[in-house]
Amino acid sequence: MNWTTYWNQPTIFDRIMSFSTRFFCQRADAVLGLDADSRILDIGCGPGYLEEYFVDRVEHITALEVSETYLQQCTGRFRNQPGVKVLPLDGHAYTQIPVPREPAFTHAIVLS
Repeated sequence: MNWTTYWNQPTIFDRIMSFSTRFFCQRADAVLGLDADSRILDIGCGPGYLEEYFVDRVEHITALEVSETYLQQCTGRFRNQPGVKVLPLDGHAYTQIPVPREPAFTHAIVLS
């Protein structure tokens, strides 16, 4: 099984992701000093738990994901949120990050 296939299949990881992401976000929020002007680049956003935590606390989040399953979940969850943009990440070219030039990012987070 390759990396892309793994992330497109439901795993036990899905069961604990919400809890562990919230734990991470609480710590990151305290350490990074995120505020209403912060613009986050989230590489490997999964189903959007980090976005869910920060959406009302920061100016903008650009979320990147390789898994089609998680892309659909995250896109659906934030369809009506102008402060969240969800983009696909090519599983064969991780260094080719498809991010727009604006808005510029104040923080990049890679939780995976």
